[in-house]
Amino acid sequence: MKLKWITDTFGIITTTELALGVYSPDRKVGLLFDSGYHHESGQLLELLKKEGLRIDLVVNTHNHLDHVGANLVLRHHHASKIMMPRYEAMQIESLSGLKSLYYNVPPERIKEGFGYMIQTPDDYIEKGQKSFLWKGEEFQILHNRGHSLQHCSYQTPDGYWYLGDMLITKKTRKTARIPYAYILSEDIHSKRELLALEGEGYLCTHKGLVDPEDLQDLVEENIAFYQGRAEELYHLLKDGMTEEEIRNALFRSLGIRPKDMYHYHTLSILLRSYMDYFQDSGLLLAYLELGELRYRKP
Repeated sequence: MKLKWITDTFGIITTTELALGVYSPDRKVGLLFDSGYHHESGQLLELLKKEGLRIDLVVNTHNHLDHVGANLVLRHHHASKIMMPRYEAMQIESLSGLKSLYYNVPPERIKEGFGYMIQTPDDYIEKGQKSFLWKGEEFQILHNRGHSLQHCSYQTPDGYWYLGDMLITKKTRKTARIPYAYILSEDIHSKRELLALEGEGYLCTHKGLVDPEDLQDLVEENIAFYQGRAEELYHLLKDGMTEEEIRNALFRSLGIRPKDMYHYHTLSILLRSYMDYFQDSGLLLAYLELGELRYRKP
């Protein structure tokens, strides 16, 4: 894990899988965009200590475990405040809320595997809010529909956008077998909206900094990647298949072998968004046969 300053005030913390944005006018007290995985929080603390940087505020793009994992650790060790979109916060402020994220996992297993995610932010990004202030400086907000309930991207005062999970770079796409979207059609629409952004650079959590001249290509590549995965899954569908049969066919096609129950449940959630996309697009019909839910093409 390392920190590289791109400008006098904007830096990137690179972990094994992620790139997190940092803004600090004096490089002593800073704002952190997302906090990464929980299991890497110890390394994050060590890096910040080495750099002499205290995180005053964590601003989350959304509530997924690779973005909020070290929030409470930073609150404990740095007295960091936490800010996140309100609808994202609603899902992780209690065990019952977290159950809505991991709907197919029993509550006690959620507590055991994801209990560190349960938290109450100190402040919220409201629906339609266009900016927020930190230390007297203004940060712009772009609301992105589709990836999660209320994903937000942020622009720093020095012109850099932190895009969170709105785009993934080419290197990450090679290993992303089932890219995630909460509502795929809205996610694709939000990706297209990124083409209107103006900035000095665009930081993707997965993973890396994109130059302005490369943004259009990256947006188009991401849309093609998501649509391509959807087409690949659609071609696997045979009339009369159950969701479990579809899931197993997809796992075989992509060479996926779930490593544990959490991984299995997460992959099942990923599949669900594509099934919804097919049905909303009129490409797939659900029906009951002898009390069992099955699917067929029109």
